[in-house]
This record gives sequence, C-alpha cells and structure tokens, in this order.
Amino acid sequence: MSSCPSIFDLCKPRREVLAGELPDAIFAADLWDVIAGTAHKDYRDPLRFFTGTHPTENLKLLVKEVAERLTGVSGGTPVFRLETGFGGGKTHSLIAAVHVAREGDRLAPQPDASAACLLFRNDLPHDYEIVEMTETLLKCAMTLAETHGLRGYDAVQ
Repeated sequence: MSSCPSIFDLCKPRREVLAGELPDAIFAADLWDVIAGTAHKDYRDPLRFFTGTHPTENLKLLVKEVAERLTGVSGGTPVFRLETGFGGGKTHSLIAAVHVAREGDRLAPQPDASAACLLFRNDLPHDYEIVEMTETLLKCAMTLAETHGLRGYDAVQ
C-alpha cells in the first residue's frame, strides 16, 4: 500500500461546493455565451477568467501565439488542433483566445499579476502534492458524478 495521501486528505472543497451554491454554468463553459456576453461572470470577465485559470504550458503557448498573430508578428502557429477528452480544456482554451483577441492590451501583465505568479511559483513546491489515483478514489468520484452530475465530478478533480 502506498503512503501517498488521498485527494480527500489534501484537498478541501470551496465553501460554495460544500453548500451546493455553485451554478451549473460554472462547470459547463459555453463559448457562445462568452462571445455574446451572457456567460457566468467567471467566464465573461477576462481578468476574473485568467485569475481562476491555471496557466498550463500549452495554454500559455496558445495565448502567446494568438496574441502575436493578431498583432502581426510573423511566424508562429496559425492553426492549433485541440485534442483532449472530456474536461481537457478545449473550450477553456478557446475562451482564453477570445479574451486575448478582444482585450489583449488590457490583459498585458500587470505588476499585481506578476506578484501573484511569483507567489504561486513559491507556493508550488510545498502547498501542492501529488495524490494517488486509487480504485477507491475513482469509485467515490464516480458516485459523486452520478449523484451530482458535473458538480460532483469537478469537486474531486
């Protein structure tokens, strides 16, 4: 048996998750709603969106390439093929691209954003841990997903 703690030992859901107060819109982003300005504020507002988005290497590359193409920088990748399964970030990536296309100047790194990134990098080694995906954990996640739909699934990711 591994000595690695489970996700339930390490992660505490946000208050809204425990209280069942999160709207379904927060778990099922809709690109058209973002474009139309009718999406949940966590997706509609670019600053709020990027504050709550983990900057993966691929997302950073996509955002950089989109911004460069829109400003006339030559080279780069004109086409991205987003190949991921359910929950892999395709819609999230497209929403990021929409925000960069619309408000790239406003989204340029600010001193506060740089400070937040530095804090995250400093916290990463000691505040985040790898957890073991066990059969018990997967069964629990499945039960939550079956009981609460996407809310349960996202609560244990």
